[in-house]
Amino acid sequence: MSTLTGFVSIDNKGNATVALLSDSRLTFIERGKKDTNFDYSPKLFYLKSSPSIFGYCGDSIFVLGVLTQICTALDISKTFIESSSINKKTDVVLDALNESAKYYPGLSQNTTQIVQIINIGKKFFMCEYEYNGQKRKFNKMISNINIAKGADSVCIGSWGSGRTFYKKINSYMRDKNGKYSRVYFRSMVLLLKHEVDKMTGGAPQMVVLSSDGLAKPVGIQYKKQMYLLGLPHIFEKTLDIVEFRNEAYEFVNENGTMKSRSQKHGYKDWIPTPS
Repeated sequence: MSTLTGFVSIDNKGNATVALLSDSRLTFIERGKKDTNFDYSPKLFYLKSSPSIFGYCGDSIFVLGVLTQICTALDISKTFIESSSINKKTDVVLDALNESAKYYPGLSQNTTQIVQIINIGKKFFMCEYEYNGQKRKFNKMISNINIAKGADSVCIGSWGSGRTFYKKINSYMRDKNGKYSRVYFRSMVLLLKHEVDKMTGGAPQMVVLSSDGLAKPVGIQYKKQMYLLGLPHIFEKTLDIVEFRNEAYEFVNENGTMKSRSQKHGYKDWIPTPS
């Protein structure tokens, strides 16, 4: 299934950024055979023409195909882009998911979840789409993401097979290091490095949505390799909107060297108890 989580960070001026974090592993399960993994799959998506980001866990073959189609359609939908209604913006996604689910054979029961973060007029909303195997349809649940000037960074949710492990690691990290956005990121790095959930693996990936409406991916340096949405970074130069971070959540250049403006971060890291 993998692990998906998100957090909101707020500066002293009240400017907010909501981030989704995920691993990059697809696990292929065949009866009578050893499970195999592919550790370079995209798990996060963002729209270019409207302030919205997505993440998922669950049936990857279904979600990867359908969510790619949905994002492409939403990016050219004048109705979606111009709407200021959270219900209209999420109903169109729900309808598309349910229409596709009718024709998809064997969608895993009660394990597929999709999370959408939307910015409407500098107000953040989260919509969770969850598949109900008995009814063979997706349901949605909308919640507000509260933004308070100068407040601590907070986790907005965790999903997937590794969520219990992530919550355990993050609880320790917040207690020892404080309630900072970098701590939520570092918790995902530790979850991956220590391989405590066999269905969570590969490099971390991240997309962010800011209060000014800009959605963008974040490049990540992991184990001395640069990644962008789970893919090893093969491009010589990206647009300036893309920022890169290392495992400590410090700003780095595309070649992995520290940026001059980057602040160094030290951590008291979580270490798994020997079994």
